[in-house]
Amino acid sequence: MTETTDRNEKRQILYDEGWSVIYGDLINEWDLITGIASIPFSATGAWFSEQLQAQLLKFQRSLRDVSDDIVEQARDYLKDLLQRKSIGEAEFNGLGVKVGILTYHRRLEALGGWTKLPDNYQPYMALRITKPLSPKEPPITEEAKGRPTPLGRNLGSRLKTNGQTMFEGDYLQSDNGNYRFICQGDGNVVLYGPGNTVVWQSYTDGRGYPPFRIVAQADRNIVQYDRNNIPSWRTGTAMTGSDLSECVLILQDDRNLVLYDPADHWKALWNTKTAV
Repeated sequence: MTETTDRNEKRQILYDEGWSVIYGDLINEWDLITGIASIPFSATGAWFSEQLQAQLLKFQRSLRDVSDDIVEQARDYLKDLLQRKSIGEAEFNGLGVKVGILTYHRRLEALGGWTKLPDNYQPYMALRITKPLSPKEPPITEEAKGRPTPLGRNLGSRLKTNGQTMFEGDYLQSDNGNYRFICQGDGNVVLYGPGNTVVWQSYTDGRGYPPFRIVAQADRNIVQYDRNNIPSWRTGTAMTGSDLSECVLILQDDRNLVLYDPADHWKALWNTKTAV
């Protein structure tokens, strides 16, 4: 005689849906009916952080990059469910969490037939990320607000995603000399036109702790960091992989700032949408 169960199939469904799961002990139907079906997990806090970090890697992100508010809301929701010995599911701006109970059907098979066995139940806690989470924003600081911008380097009209860095005061300048894209001392990233008119800006002035820098990363993301390496602005074009082709950020004569992928027929990955 052989006992069979659909346990692996039930777990596979969760895996296919993108959930990271931690399981509790198997319980029987009487435990479920009488409310003994608590979620007897240990070290759930460490598990939550580890699995969240693993899920974030799918989007080339880390815990230090995402909003603390989203993470804390998800933690509090799970904590409440566990304390009330309840089940539930919620999503917080792309971070999904849930507590549930899987039902495993069992039967005893023998030559000529089979006999149904009592179902088993297993509580679980799960999380998944379905889209990039809102980024963590550095705080408004007195140190950055109104801070002057030093005179930096003219880097030409192009910045390549090989780690090239713009420091405070450094700028890209269009070939016709009419436009400048600059990393300012107050944390704002600004595209200026003739007469220092603001064409486009990141609206990050005063955010973070100076000095600031803009890095054209090998993952194709253009990111501004403060001195604590907290990002305040990004193009949001990061990709996974170790053999990505080099892209180039170009300040064009038509006033548009564009990130191109030359290896893909000069496909535009991002732009300020300021062409005239």
